[in-house]
Amino acid sequence: MKSIKKLISFSLIGKFAHFRKFYTNSSSLSYLIPPRTVITGLLGSVLNKERDSYYELFNEDFCKISVRISENSNIKKKMQSMNNLHVKYYKFLNKGAKKIPNMHSQCKLELLSSDTNIEYEVFIGFTQITDIVNIMTERLIRNENGYGFYMGQKQFRAIIDKVQVFDQDDIIFPKVSNIIHTLVARDNIIKFDITDDLNFISERMPVQMKKDIIKKKVKGKMATIDNGRILLNIETVFFERNGKPVHGEFKNCCLCNDLSIGFY
Repeated sequence: MKSIKKLISFSLIGKFAHFRKFYTNSSSLSYLIPPRTVITGLLGSVLNKERDSYYELFNEDFCKISVRISENSNIKKKMQSMNNLHVKYYKFLNKGAKKIPNMHSQCKLELLSSDTNIEYEVFIGFTQITDIVNIMTERLIRNENGYGFYMGQKQFRAIIDKVQVFDQDDIIFPKVSNIIHTLVARDNIIKFDITDDLNFISERMPVQMKKDIIKKKVKGKMATIDNGRILLNIETVFFERNGKPVHGEFKNCCLCNDLSIGFY
């Protein structure tokens, strides 16, 4: 792992959350923790970056991300029915229709909640210190949230708290760590010790996306079309459901503030 020049940590807190699994369709299942793509979206919001414009800015070589569940969160999953407006409703408002369409479309949504608040500890490591990193650090410290912070979807608002900034001198890079406090990528696990009090979870999570620009003939002329975004790669990660540390042997970790942090 490349040496991290600056490490930022903060708590991400909200009442409800939903982090949609990339492989679900009609039923929207949720990850228990925010994927890397959600955290880079939050950083893009801090910098007032438009949708799909920040992917390369926070690429894997430059920006390392990790998450753990705060120990007292006790996150629960519950399936809810969402009553969404159908896409035909927009067409009806925009162009009108002879027959009024059915306005609603129901969808199952796996909702995360807690008896108090859902809280995650987020860790962001940068391999270079740039103007963008300095600006973002200052805005996080001043709690300037740009377009806002969300727990996966805009109806689930979030706040950040306990922002801390660590320089390279505060970070240790061991060859092997015998404990991990955050998520850890599968390839970085040498071995782990599972005990009865641990609830170790494995998830396939999105890592990096890119803007999809295509060329298409429009009215006889070639035009550049914004086709949204595409997923570049995924990673299998492991984490403890209740935020407990896991013992074993783990590589590509860093030690900071009494925590062993694994990035992906």
